[in-house]
Amino acid sequence: MLEPGLLLLRLVVVGGLAVWLTLILINVITDRKGTVASVALIMTMNLIAQDNDTHPLLRRRIESRFWHVIGAVAIMTLQAITVVLLWRGTVLLLSDASASALSTQTVTAVQQGLTAFAALWLFMLMGGMWFVYWLKQPGLQQLHLTLLLVAIATGILFSVA
Repeated sequence: MLEPGLLLLRLVVVGGLAVWLTLILINVITDRKGTVASVALIMTMNLIAQDNDTHPLLRRRIESRFWHVIGAVAIMTLQAITVVLLWRGTVLLLSDASASALSTQTVTAVQQGLTAFAALWLFMLMGGMWFVYWLKQPGLQQLHLTLLLVAIATGILFSVA
């Protein structure tokens, strides 16, 4: 039988990430205009231009609403895929609760969910780095780095026997 405390911790963490990201996805879908506006704020680099409209990296700015929408849709799509994978892992963890060990299918499902979770935050970090969001929104970059570390730590939790 699986050690109950470790199984419970795994369930709480993976299930909690699934619930949390589901709520975020509901919010960004419900407020699509706000989501596009948030993406636009980064892609237009307007916060940087406020202080220095000759900053050499402003050549990277994208002011087309079309690309802001594409960026927002890409983020929502990655979030939706991650939500599905995390929920699949959570359900399979629950189904293995009375087993002597986690099945290969369960471990693979959880790893896929956590990989998607890490990829989501890496996508945000890379996009943000391209548009140098850390100059004016360092808290946002810190959030993305922290969530990447959460993905890594949770992956380590599943490497423990």
